[in-house]
Amino acid sequence: MKTESKVSVWHPKVHFRFQETLCFFLLRARPFEKEVLFKKLQEFLSSMGLTGYQIYQIFGSYDVLLRIWLPVGEDRQFAEDLQDKISEVHHCNPFTSCWLHKCWVWGDMTKPIDQKFLDSLSLDEIRKIQTKIDNKLMEAALQGGLFRDIEKDIKNENGQPFIKFFVTIDFGLAIDTEQLRITVTEINKVVSSLQEEHVIERSVVYTGVGFAMILMKSETAEFYNIEKVIQEVSPHIKLLKGTTLTHIVANKDTIHYDDISERALQKMETKDQAVNAIVPELYESRDLSSKKKDEVESWIKSNVVTRELSKNHKDYLHDVLVGVIFSNTTDVLDGFFHAFIMAERYLRDNKDKFIGRTLGNAQLNSVYTAVGIASRNKALSLGDLLALYGKTLEKSENLHFPQVLIGGWQDVAELRNDVAHGKIGRLTGWRAYLDVFVDFLERFDKLQKVVENVLEK
Repeated sequence: MKTESKVSVWHPKVHFRFQETLCFFLLRARPFEKEVLFKKLQEFLSSMGLTGYQIYQIFGSYDVLLRIWLPVGEDRQFAEDLQDKISEVHHCNPFTSCWLHKCWVWGDMTKPIDQKFLDSLSLDEIRKIQTKIDNKLMEAALQGGLFRDIEKDIKNENGQPFIKFFVTIDFGLAIDTEQLRITVTEINKVVSSLQEEHVIERSVVYTGVGFAMILMKSETAEFYNIEKVIQEVSPHIKLLKGTTLTHIVANKDTIHYDDISERALQKMETKDQAVNAIVPELYESRDLSSKKKDEVESWIKSNVVTRELSKNHKDYLHDVLVGVIFSNTTDVLDGFFHAFIMAERYLRDNKDKFIGRTLGNAQLNSVYTAVGIASRNKALSLGDLLALYGKTLEKSENLHFPQVLIGGWQDVAELRNDVAHGKIGRLTGWRAYLDVFVDFLERFDKLQKVVENVLEK
């Protein structure tokens, strides 16, 4: 999606939804002839069905920095194919982005998008949006925060394009995830401050693996401002023996596309989109037998696709399914355990308030007695808690409460006990476990909505 001065960029979550990952490649070519190399690069990318990329000529020991969205898992093969097909490229140094921490287009990445609309988009609808042939779809995607139109370049007061540059940051010491998180947080603060002072504009900060651990891209009106960026960043990486390397963009006419690639879309056509949205690992594993894949896919289609689950519950279900796919009982048990623990915590925290608001505080003891709980001080199991809430709904005169929540919790109580006492061993009976689990997740979502509505009054 592109015009002469503007380009439409997808929210990164859209690329992720269609199984793309963001990669960068530093290329060294011998001989380096810009027009020839750029033409060959574009022809190569077109032949591969890759249409989401930017090509930068850079000063220094490398000649080109290529930013590209690739189908997940294809970065290594892409580098090999590129060097094989373009003989001038003698060195191809990769960086695969693991996370986008700050982006001038999308902020700090916390603002929600219309996930339900994104999940509903078919491959053909994505193609229609990208080719601008369906205005209604485009408007819905725009309103849902799925893409934005941005200026390709910005200019200073003299009409000259801003200077684009990249800064790579690597460390001489081994650092853990927490140290990296703290360092990135401090760098983000530096970037925000410099942007507020208009020292730099349009900044992006990534972490990943490859030629650096942190990669920053920015633009500035004045060349000497680049030095100020390095000076401001350096104190925050010094103790970890951090080093920086700056790549200044030479070309003013940046080649910029941000489409979901046809290659990724074609790969997605071999997958059931609804199933893929729940557990993409089902289609990514090369070691999974076709029998196991078909069994899991069939179960998801029959038991999950039509259900409405909260995001947290989708995450728990995803974790359990990954355990099933790879025959890892520990992952399955962890998924069950965390879902049950969170449910128990919520139900314990709200039980007496819910009973009191629904039936009156005078009825508290009678509800406990009705479900066989002798003391309100007893440590209650998940089965006890669900029975309390069910009995409260049963005794209520509110006909709007879903009747399905009143009883029928015994199976999940038994599953909870089996998880707690280590009775789940081999996963040969995984379908029966998951039938109970997914039914619980859906019903608990409904129960939680009822409780929240009551407590808000």
